[in-house]
Amino acid sequence: MEASIHKAYVREAPQAKTAVLFIHGIFGSPNHFADFVKRVPEQISVYNILLDGHGGTVRAFRESSASLWEKTVLSTLDRLSARYENIVIAAHSLGALLAINASHRFADKIRLLFLIAVPLKIAVKPAAMLTSLKVVRNRIGPGDKAALAAKAASSIAPAEKLYEYAACAPRFLELFREARRARGAVSALLPETVAFQSGKDELVSLKSCAYLQKNPRIQVRLMKKSMHYYYDEAEFSAMLEHFSALLLPFCATDEGGNKP
Repeated sequence: MEASIHKAYVREAPQAKTAVLFIHGIFGSPNHFADFVKRVPEQISVYNILLDGHGGTVRAFRESSASLWEKTVLSTLDRLSARYENIVIAAHSLGALLAINASHRFADKIRLLFLIAVPLKIAVKPAAMLTSLKVVRNRIGPGDKAALAAKAASSIAPAEKLYEYAACAPRFLELFREARRARGAVSALLPETVAFQSGKDELVSLKSCAYLQKNPRIQVRLMKKSMHYYYDEAEFSAMLEHFSALLLPFCATDEGGNKP
């Protein structure tokens, strides 16, 4: 997949009181949320961002950093909080960690966190490494759903030499650091939070659910047949329906324009 097609997407609704901010994962793309964006009602604004170092080459990715990703999220939330009464964040993987770690600074505006594959505890299985190798070498069979989904979710153009990925190690070490920070912050999360975790996730340990469940405000839903990037069709449909239902209250305001 050509990296140039991975771009941020903004849809600002006139007089909107609510905005949905989408945050993708490491190596990820705004395209990961294409089906979710379609579910956002027209009266709600959409900000589907592209994190620094994504949407381009491996070199651009390795020259980025978690601090720059966090800066992108915080600066976006600064702008949205000045304009909107309500902010909803939908995030995947690394994006979920960034959302958790930033939420306390905008507790007066963030009403809902919709999190997918929250990697509070990371466990890389051999299947994940094999899938990654298939993606970077572009050797994916037509029936390999996991690898096809991973390729579609990646915004980083494959490098010609595998050794180029070795220099990306600091970025993944920072992912572990963000996970540690989020484990400390998740118990104090104030917004209503729904976390969809995958039963067959190749990168996220199911122990993450235990951390999430320590906070009674977090509803954890397990998609037993789904993986980190690949979702079982029925489970994905149910997740989309849940997302749509959670947005409905933000479409209805009283005559005074009060928050839902």
